Amino acid sequence: MLAAVKRVEADGRWVEYEEQGSGEPLLLIHGTLIADALEPLMNQTALSGYRVIRYRRRGYLGNPIPKGAGWLDVADHASDAAMLLEHLEIDQVHLAGHDLGGNIALQLALDAPRIVHSLALMEPILMGVPSWDSSLGELAPAIDLYLTGDHAGTVETFLSIGSGAEGAEILERQMPGALAAAAADSPAFFEGEMFAIGEWQLPDEVGFDISQPVLSVLSEHPIGFFAEGRTYLHDRLLQVENLDVFNTTHLLPVENPEMLAGGLAWFLGRHPMGRPADL
Repeated sequence: MLAAVKRVEADGRWVEYEEQGSGEPLLLIHGTLIADALEPLMNQTALSGYRVIRYRRRGYLGNPIPKGAGWLDVADHASDAAMLLEHLEIDQVHLAGHDLGGNIALQLALDAPRIVHSLALMEPILMGVPSWDSSLGELAPAIDLYLTGDHAGTVETFLSIGSGAEGAEILERQMPGALAAAAADSPAFFEGEMFAIGEWQLPDEVGFDISQPVLSVLSEHPIGFFAEGRTYLHDRLLQVENLDVFNTTHLLPVENPEMLAGGLAWFLGRHPMGRPADL
């Protein structure tokens, strides 16, 4: 849950957010289904020297997308992040995105490169990797359950894809109530984000318009799709660094937030805002 809920609204859209600490700003962008998956990073000692901000994207918890409004694409979500940063009067930021949050971070870096100083990408969803088509096929059982109205079963099946058969149990043990919240939020993915992901991809050319430092974060036990994503990034960008988080699956921010925070702090410390982002 958001400890001290604040809200920013503009042009009829709004997001809830919380922030903690002071120093260089670090914006956390969550992925699909689990709006509070990055909450465990908020109180990590390794990040105590940073102004850490996290928010719930539109479609989640207290911020549903109105029926009939259509689904949001990745650029819409990047625009929401930019709106939040403008509200907070932040003109330069480190971004850390998990899952679809990584895609949103990349999009914001493309749309507003002067704002984004660095990117930490925690197993983003990247089209174009060799197993993309087969990975889409693995979603079929979760989609079938969603269509029957069994949203709780949908979430458990969905989590098993990236985090194994114990994924739902791990999440609920570490974050009680998260499964029920994810079930309630499941329309955000199955009626919107799933289509947005399918339409979004990075430019094919090597060295496309991202010059910021990039950190590729993988769990210790990534499925092939996410492991291929790291290779995909290295093939297209020269400045990618690696971080592996032990004892984790795709739920790495929940399973080992201490090590993840330490790795993020190591990366951010290597690329402080006093240094130009393209070095």
